[in-house]
Amino acid sequence: MVDMEMLSAISELLEEKLDQKLENKFDGLRTEISGLKLKVDGLDSEVSGLKQEVNGLKSETGSLKEELRYIRIVQLENNVMPRLATIESCYLDTSRKYIERTEQIDGMASDIEVLKCVVEKHSQKLEKIPV
Repeated sequence: MVDMEMLSAISELLEEKLDQKLENKFDGLRTEISGLKLKVDGLDSEVSGLKQEVNGLKSETGSLKEELRYIRIVQLENNVMPRLATIESCYLDTSRKYIERTEQIDGMASDIEVLKCVVEKHSQKLEKIPV
């Protein structure tokens, strides 16, 4: 029976050591879990801060959209487009005048050539007249 008693004593010792090791490991796991909980809590607070920032950015984006809409409507439609229409009409009027005057200018050029010839002939005749 000595063997049984020894086996029983060894078994108890092993159980105690195993229980201690398991306790130590569980304690380590508990501290790791509590550390993870702290990290998660920190992340939660950071995420809530980010949510607030995103909400702020959303409101700023909304106001920027309104400003862009104002610029498009008021500036382009009310200022730029009418001015462009005015410039276009002035350009078209001027181009029509130039087109109409092109024939007149060509006629004037031929008339000037004729006048040159006539003036030269008259100058030659005047030089021949004795004074």
